[in-house]
Amino acid sequence: MIRIDNYLNDGAGWQARAVLAYLQGNIFRLTDDKYYKKDMSISVGRYENCREQGYVFSLSFYGQSDGKPSHFQRNYAVYQHRNSDQIIVLISNAFTINTPGIDEMWSDKGENPRSSQYDQGFAWNDIAGCGEWIIKDMDETLEKYLPKEETKK
Repeated sequence: MIRIDNYLNDGAGWQARAVLAYLQGNIFRLTDDKYYKKDMSISVGRYENCREQGYVFSLSFYGQSDGKPSHFQRNYAVYQHRNSDQIIVLISNAFTINTPGIDEMWSDKGENPRSSQYDQGFAWNDIAGCGEWIIKDMDETLEKYLPKEETKK
């Protein structure tokens, strides 16, 4: 047996790990009840920013831009704020081959970003609220950029 505080611990904070588990259990809602065209994927990698350790969830797909296929990627870094203990979501649309790092995640926040410049914050322990917000934002992003297939009748 292994101590519970070390079990399945990859260095991310417990709140980010809980959001990961929430998304793993609920992300099917983006594909099962929708008719989005294929070429969409959701991946996860580690987010590392000193004491702020969490995950980056990346939504990638091919859509249409001016009638031409184009690649789009939306990244959500989730971590526990080092001072307030809030769950933080930081969004970036930077295209990366690997997991986006802090440079990519903060690239559209200006020249001198501050830790208070995040996209969404949730109260300590609001795991479901954070997970639902990410799913809703992913769904709205897909509806905006990715055409739906015709339903079969």
